[in-house]
Amino acid sequence: MGFSGGGSNILKPHTHDSNILQDGGNLNLQGVTQGNLSAGSVTYSDGNNLQELVLGNAGEQLQVVGAAPAWVADPAQGKYQLLDSYNAGSTPALTHTFNFSPALNLQTVYSEIIVVGNLNSQTATIGIGEMQLNGVGGTAYQPSYGFDFNGASINNYLRGSGTSQPSFVLFPAGTNGAGFGVRFKSRISLIETGGGSADNYGITTDAEGDGGVPARISSHVDSAIFSAGSTLSSLTVFTAGNWYNDTNISVYGVLLS
Repeated sequence: MGFSGGGSNILKPHTHDSNILQDGGNLNLQGVTQGNLSAGSVTYSDGNNLQELVLGNAGEQLQVVGAAPAWVADPAQGKYQLLDSYNAGSTPALTHTFNFSPALNLQTVYSEIIVVGNLNSQTATIGIGEMQLNGVGGTAYQPSYGFDFNGASINNYLRGSGTSQPSFVLFPAGTNGAGFGVRFKSRISLIETGGGSADNYGITTDAEGDGGVPARISSHVDSAIFSAGSTLSSLTVFTAGNWYNDTNISVYGVLLS
């Protein structure tokens, strides 16, 4: 029915349909139509009437709660948080240490720490790559699993096994040659030991050389490696040969909540 009430001043029901005579045409929502709404709010239907949802807080997400839209806190669980990053300058380097203050808690804050590296060489060979946690290591035990490189089994995945400062092997020297670099991704998490204490670190690493030689390195823990508590205060990546420009290493944390 159109706007006209047959001479009366009563506003008849209308749909703002431009195809209906005297129905008011299109409803102009571009800063002209007025309404008793708060700034930034949105409207929705409850099935019978229109309702107003006022603007939420910064960072909140619009979700369905109890069959109606609502603003809720953005869940952090499972999200990646960039903790630190490193880019090599013009001076060659073969080691870098990330220091975390406060220390990263792998029991209550992060489910795991992920280290992504792209190490670039020029004419030399990068060689073997290693990682050390918290600067020291306690007693290291070599399980029977080891890891695989290019389809071949490598028995010892800890360099300096049994010493006071063991380190994890990130990639064997065979992943790279003179003039080639190497990429790797390491996932660090705590291993629950007897009695429910989580004080040992386990690492799984994927590595691939720019020369086209893939390496699949999986360190499976069946005994203590690092009895270093549940926090990570430092992480060191080092290699036998130098890195050059365009080398970058990033450390991410996967949030628990």
